Amino acid sequence: MNIKQIEFAIALADNKSFTKAAKSVYVAQSALSRQIAKLESEVGIQLFVRGTAEVKLTKEGQVMIDAFKRINKILNQSIISVRKSSDKTMQLRVGILGEFESIPELNKDFIRIKEKYPDADITVSSYSEDELYENYENKKLDLIFTDYNEVYGEDNRSIELWREGYYLLLPREHAIEKEEDIGKYDFTKEKCVLYKRKENALTSEFKDAVKKRFKITDENFIYARSMDSMIACNEMGIGFAVVPPLIRFKKNKKVKLIPLKDFPLRQMTMSAVWKKKDKNLLLAEFITNLFRQGF
Repeated sequence: MNIKQIEFAIALADNKSFTKAAKSVYVAQSALSRQIAKLESEVGIQLFVRGTAEVKLTKEGQVMIDAFKRINKILNQSIISVRKSSDKTMQLRVGILGEFESIPELNKDFIRIKEKYPDADITVSSYSEDELYENYENKKLDLIFTDYNEVYGEDNRSIELWREGYYLLLPREHAIEKEEDIGKYDFTKEKCVLYKRKENALTSEFKDAVKKRFKITDENFIYARSMDSMIACNEMGIGFAVVPPLIRFKKNKKVKLIPLKDFPLRQMTMSAVWKKKDKNLLLAEFITNLFRQGF
């Protein structure tokens, strides 16, 4: 038996699913399944009942999981003590896109972590898109919450927290009032403004979906390097945009949002992003909590 097997068993007990448990500890489902089977063989006890709907603990399994959690707690406390003795302050620096600064679910998670580690230095700050990106890339933030996780490279991990549909963003005085009007309108004479921070920020799949939905070509696209620039173009009637329903759009009285129920893609409205190689204990625990909640 090893610490990794204990971690896997706790994850399976909490998630009640091999798929969800494997995702929460960042391993393949087959690898987790093998380690659980090996653990059961080593202790000589069946810990889990594999059902079609969910995985359940046996009576003996519940006793073992309770013991595993106590072991895990002692181990974490020992790590904290060692870090304190070496004068290394436990720190978690979190950046949140401005639109997400009042999310009750995340606030509760931060409070729980703070209660568990009262001496830890945990800061949560709100940023604009560009500020968030710059601070994260300059390693001033350990974890960020953003609606544009695709601009971050392969050395990062991300969790999609929830999705929401795309909207058509138009100047307030535009003739289109509802989605049914879109098919009757000729968009070939208008520009489509795309937010493009990096070359990989907008995929060809997204552009193709916009072209198909509005019957336009590459010549119709113009690019904005910031969200503010895109909004300004829209306010001035320079072009329309396809966007997620962020609060800043909803509060802007110069524009209007029309839901695109039949748009080919779904928008990843919010994601958590962090570095793959980050060994921050607080970060690991916070991310694990997100997985276990089924965010």
